[in-house]
Amino acid sequence: MTTCVVDAADAPPITLRVLGISVTFHTSSAAVRRLAGECFHSLGAAMEPASAGTLELTVRIMVCDGNEHGIFPVPVRHISMDGGMLLVHTPGSTALVHPAHRSSTAYVSRELLAHEDTFRTAVLEAITYALIAPFDRHPVHASAIVRNGCAVLLAGPSGSGKSTLAHRADAAGVDVLSEDHVWIQCEPALRVWGGAEAARLMLDDADDEKQTVPITHRAVWAERARVCVLARGEHALLEPLDPAAIIRELEAQVAPGFDRFPERQQQVFAAIAASGGWRLTLSSRPADALPFLFEMLEST
Repeated sequence: MTTCVVDAADAPPITLRVLGISVTFHTSSAAVRRLAGECFHSLGAAMEPASAGTLELTVRIMVCDGNEHGIFPVPVRHISMDGGMLLVHTPGSTALVHPAHRSSTAYVSRELLAHEDTFRTAVLEAITYALIAPFDRHPVHASAIVRNGCAVLLAGPSGSGKSTLAHRADAAGVDVLSEDHVWIQCEPALRVWGGAEAARLMLDDADDEKQTVPITHRAVWAERARVCVLARGEHALLEPLDPAAIIRELEAQVAPGFDRFPERQQQVFAAIAASGGWRLTLSSRPADALPFLFEMLEST
């Protein structure tokens, strides 16, 4: 039987605006409170109230004596369930996202919490974003760069070069919204939100080893969007795509974890493809694509 261990006495809840929605975090753990602040403090704190009116969501995280059996990295499974519910579990920790109750609840082992990167991405961010997603925040697998309130979404499967291009854009002084996935809000108007992973970039263009580097130029949201579908080839090339072609490409690229809300997927894809976009073929030299990134930003 798992026994909860309180890390700090009488810790008050903290409320943060995450993707423009109020989320209250309840935890007795000082480490969890710190990580929640680091993850979410800049993700919409100054924005207007969410489109869902007085919507308020709750995340509860309790630190317990669960046993992860010394396995590293700690294996974390995410299981989608009906009604937008999500089960997250490891050998010694478990969490349930329950959108109908507007809450996520997690019992996290000290051992898992000690591996802060794993806990942060696979549990804290996962159960918070999964709770928000049913409330008009649809996840799309794309990196995003921004200029003048318009985002260029660089869409492609893992390994297609999304993170590398975001890094190149950041180094060139362009605002980066996200390096891997964004959230699309449709009502009352289109808005593209970036997530906490925008604080890091995973580079895959050096010896096939991924690195983590800070983003210098960050953005939180954009009010317009155009889509660029990534492909691989011998030479860098940019070509226009009409909305129907973009929708077909996006539908073909839906990855596990981004398919939780099929009933609204068509509406979201149509919204971000409405203005047309491009296919960007990448060569083996990421720098060759940089002029095309500027061309897309200028045309938006």
